[in-house]
Amino acid sequence: MGAETFDSARDYFERGRHVSFPAAGNVSYVLRATFQASAAAGTVEDGQYVDTWKSDEEWRREATIGKSRYVRARHGETRCELSEGPDAPLLRLVLKAMEPIPAIDTFVESDWRIKRETLDGVKTIRVLAGYESPDGTLDPEHARGYWFDERGELVKTFFSGIETRRSEFDEFGGVEIARKIKVMRDGAVEILISVTQISPAGTIPADAFDLPGHEWNRAFTDEVR
Repeated sequence: MGAETFDSARDYFERGRHVSFPAAGNVSYVLRATFQASAAAGTVEDGQYVDTWKSDEEWRREATIGKSRYVRARHGETRCELSEGPDAPLLRLVLKAMEPIPAIDTFVESDWRIKRETLDGVKTIRVLAGYESPDGTLDPEHARGYWFDERGELVKTFFSGIETRRSEFDEFGGVEIARKIKVMRDGAVEILISVTQISPAGTIPADAFDLPGHEWNRAFTDEVR
């Protein structure tokens, strides 16, 4: 029997993007989520996440907790980033956890290894780059992994030593959106994200996507947005 053949990493990523994330579709929307995390002050606090999407060239993503805020936005060719407060790195991780699939223009196809793997009884396709020890331990600094179920939905990720688990999928605009996302390190939950609402965007003011004075060049990141 010959070796099993798989689609390319690009195919799995693009399929997963289109079945798991509304920004890959053609329906404008506003998505709201809440999350709990340990803030820089040492207390567990509640945060908010809002994603307003009109098109590939007009969108805004914002996460806040306590006195901290992290925003990314795009208006036409102009991209902006605003980062303020002691918990800005935490908020950037929230944005990464919400849309973790890497941009197609940031990786080399040959870096990725693909195999089947059963995850909590669910059959998945694992797409992995970086070192994996013989016992299956992933290198926390360099390994990146993405697990897609048989429908193509993203159910697990691993990057920078952090694991995310996605569950409670709900349909919107032909996309199955994970309502619950656990962000874990060494098996312990660090951030628990709950999508509370997603609805058509309606009329959005043009200046909603502007962040004057915070222009940003998307570089040194594999994030799409």
